[in-house]
Amino acid sequence: MRSVDEALACVMSMASRGPTETVSLDDAVGRVLAEPVLCDIDYPPFDKSMMDGFAVRSGDAADGATLSIVGQIAAGSWRSAALEANQAVQINTGAPLPPGADAVIPVEKTSVSGDALSLRASVNPEQHVTRRGAYVSAGDAVLGSGLRMGPVEIGVAATSGAASLTVVRRPTISIMGTGDELIDVSDRPKPGQIRNSNSPMMRALVRQAGGVCDDIGVVCDDRRAIDAAIERGLTSDFLCLSGGISMGAFDFVPDALRQAGVEFVVKKVAMKPGKPTIVGRHASGCLVFALPGNPLSTFVGFWLFVRPAIDQFLGLTGVGNRWIGAKLVAPLAATGPRECFWPATIGLGDDGGLCVEKQSWAGSGDLFGFAGADALIRQPANSGEIPAGHSVRVLQLERF
Repeated sequence: MRSVDEALACVMSMASRGPTETVSLDDAVGRVLAEPVLCDIDYPPFDKSMMDGFAVRSGDAADGATLSIVGQIAAGSWRSAALEANQAVQINTGAPLPPGADAVIPVEKTSVSGDALSLRASVNPEQHVTRRGAYVSAGDAVLGSGLRMGPVEIGVAATSGAASLTVVRRPTISIMGTGDELIDVSDRPKPGQIRNSNSPMMRALVRQAGGVCDDIGVVCDDRRAIDAAIERGLTSDFLCLSGGISMGAFDFVPDALRQAGVEFVVKKVAMKPGKPTIVGRHASGCLVFALPGNPLSTFVGFWLFVRPAIDQFLGLTGVGNRWIGAKLVAPLAATGPRECFWPATIGLGDDGGLCVEKQSWAGSGDLFGFAGADALIRQPANSGEIPAGHSVRVLQLERF
């Protein structure tokens, strides 16, 4: 049996970045850059005004001075004539500064009478002016590889002239559940049956992580059916199975995986929930994660092992789960010989620091007790009771 950290190290040693593809800028939201984005021009591309006012030569613009207004420059227009001594040009925010001008005085600090501009404040060189290339120069990398594209990043790419982007292909992730007791969500359970919650949950987890889901569906406890489903799943980048891996008479998954050529690197993990977790690799390169069928075992196993492998495939910077410290709102009971992972909510305490509270939870089959959780508390094995106010390690979960 491996520790959680040992199991994760095995996963990450097998995971690698996936191949790349080119997508249009509009299709790049949520994608991960495989190559940096370079700006093709200086930005700003010209010396520009940051205020509505008047472009002036600062040497002429003492408090009380009177200048001659010789023109107007709106955003999107251009003036080629140089500004001469004691002249001013009306200018709008974002408009290019005329040659010879080195400052802008805001309109509210001036008075206008015909073509005469009276200044009610002195002006310093470079006041309310941004020079060409002040933000970036042509050829500068403005977005790095490994960055997931959000709305702001899309805007940066557009400003840089990147109509298409090289990104990492989304990983394909086959999921399958096992068990004769599982029925469709829309059906009402008969005695001995339960609704299949794991498949919808795993589909959501895959989408949230940036993968493309191939839902094989629920496979009955029949060896031939399981063999066929595994054969299909091994054509993907990842195969995630839920259930059928314990010691029961109908737990055919481990033998079926071995028969299919999957080499196991993790057979059990010293964690609660999720002890029977299996991790392996097929000759095709497919990484296989066989997770216990209890819903929370599936969820926790996905977050601890599958999600970091997907991050690695996507080439995300800073891959892996990020554990932070937070103070307990209420005490935690002592644990046994396995690390425990508890559903929890995280927030700010009275001192402004992070605090975390374990949710009321009946065990790994209780999804209801996990609803609303936005964190996992990681409690070491063989720990005594941890009192309120003590700092614990916490994994923040994405909710949306």
